[in-house]
Amino acid sequence: MPVSGNGLPVTRGDPTARVVSWMLILAALYFATAKLGLSLEVAQGNATPVWPPTAIALVALLLFGPRMWPGIFLGAFVANATTPIPLWVAGAIAVGNTLEAMIGYRLLSMVDFRASLQRVRDVVALVVLAGGVSTLVSATIGVTSLLVAGQIASDAYGLHWQVWWLGDAMGDILLAPVLLAWASFRRYELGGGGGLLHALGISAGLVFVGFLFRWEAPSAAYATFPLVMWATLRFRQVGASTVVAIATAFGIAAIVSGSDPFGGTGDTRSVALLQGLMGLGAFASLLVAATLSERDEATAASQREARLLRDSEHQLAEAQRLAHVGSWDWDIATGAVHWSEEMFRIYGHEPTNDPIDFEAAVRDVVPEDRDLITLNALSAIEAGAEGDLPDVEYRVLRPDGRERVLQGRGRLILDGDGRAKEMVGTVQDITDSREAERNAERLKEMEARHRQALELNDEIVQGLAAAKLALELDERGKAISVLHETMGSARAIVSDLLRRSGIAPGDLVRERPTGSDPQGLDPERSDP
Repeated sequence: MPVSGNGLPVTRGDPTARVVSWMLILAALYFATAKLGLSLEVAQGNATPVWPPTAIALVALLLFGPRMWPGIFLGAFVANATTPIPLWVAGAIAVGNTLEAMIGYRLLSMVDFRASLQRVRDVVALVVLAGGVSTLVSATIGVTSLLVAGQIASDAYGLHWQVWWLGDAMGDILLAPVLLAWASFRRYELGGGGGLLHALGISAGLVFVGFLFRWEAPSAAYATFPLVMWATLRFRQVGASTVVAIATAFGIAAIVSGSDPFGGTGDTRSVALLQGLMGLGAFASLLVAATLSERDEATAASQREARLLRDSEHQLAEAQRLAHVGSWDWDIATGAVHWSEEMFRIYGHEPTNDPIDFEAAVRDVVPEDRDLITLNALSAIEAGAEGDLPDVEYRVLRPDGRERVLQGRGRLILDGDGRAKEMVGTVQDITDSREAERNAERLKEMEARHRQALELNDEIVQGLAAAKLALELDERGKAISVLHETMGSARAIVSDLLRRSGIAPGDLVRERPTGSDPQGLDPERSDP
């Protein structure tokens, strides 16, 4: 059933009418369970071994909020008013029952109580605060009202107060957990893992326990505990609370019908023994169930964290593969070096989980760079200062003979005593980026040469055009001057081109012709 933000089931119509209708339903439930409880009376004065309305009232407030208190008061008043006691006593008892539920609700709210009872603290809070403390109010007001009205003798006050208080406490301890656990039934799976067979086995055991109670077997109550533990281990809170409640119902039915399962102790003593045993069994089994639930939650959380860790490691490995970045850590005390998968791939090796040593880690580094890496690491350890190491660019020679350029970064970590503990870092394959940088430089050089060639062409063309014009104007001196200037500019541009090409000017000068080789054509006499 859908539940609204205020805790009430969602229905159509006026909100006030909806709340009132649920209050009336609560009052009817309280009245019906109160009549059931009064039918179990074993001592004069409305004292019963288990008072079911206590659980109904507390659970209603926990699930639907404190605004439901009028339904508790109405149900309690009508239930007690229909018994042979004065109306004012019925009203006083109704006030006590309402205060009991409200105080229990407030006390549990103060300790962040969770109705699922899956934490040990919730079980302890329910038993101590609701079952032990809040029920003092109802017992005191109810028994005192009966005493004042002359319904009980003064010398029986203590016994009636004890039975009343225990009856209310048993309602919170035995029945409230059943209602709260079944309200969260979606958290349990009956059919999985042979659950149905377990349920059938437990049910058969409970039937046997019921016969033991009827046969007045002293071992009846004790025979319940193996079934309680079985149900607790298999079905957690639902199993523990349900089995204890059913076994208690069998015991009370036997006592009310005249049987004495505790061997001639009398009705009052039998009820007290049954309350003590079943209350202790309920408390212990709920503690075990809560402990198991906390363990299950911790295990589930650990599995989630492990799954997240595996996913993170996979994502990290994938990111390292895409970025060509490997990671490493070096335990300085043991000498063990751990590489990531991408680290192995960068060095050209198959990934492995086995650690390596420092010597193996630098084995593939070219000799002239290996000393630099070793010196960098040892210097940081000797300095004893925690922090980043200088970046190192070095080369490795892979097993396939290919040389790669890598950039390494590291960080030294100290222990609590200030000694070098470990070194961690990353390595990135920058071979492609370095090659791209070299290609960019070559392209830049080619563009510069092309530009200078154009400048040379412009200088020569313009110079020759100016010289030609001077000759046409019969200005030979000016033409010669222009040619000299043009040749000087061309010589400067050619020299710069040769410099950029790495060619010395003398490399292009041939030997002067000799008498035997006047044209300078003998290759043996010329520079290569």
